[in-house]
Amino acid sequence: MRNSIRTIAAAALATGSLALAACGGMGSGSEEMYDEFLSSCQSSFTQSGGPANMAEPYCNCALDEVKEQDLGPLEMMDEETIMPIAEECAKKTMEDLGLG
Repeated sequence: MRNSIRTIAAAALATGSLALAACGGMGSGSEEMYDEFLSSCQSSFTQSGGPANMAEPYCNCALDEVKEQDLGPLEMMDEETIMPIAEECAKKTMEDLGLG
């Protein structure tokens, strides 16, 4: 289960990042960008088979990391940048929910 959640989590972040890149006009750090990222992440997480109770805490963790690192849409599409965030937030969320 742990690996499948991490796979789902990574896919959710990738999809959220692609949605942002398609928006193009949103600059790094804009609230509109963050709202779109959070919405895309949560819907992608559950549509990929992730448990609904994990979507919000996982995506909020990811968004906090994105903000902390001041990542823009193109940086979020970089697998080497986003995968550590996906893995750490999946691990943290599973631990927080007693699944890890």
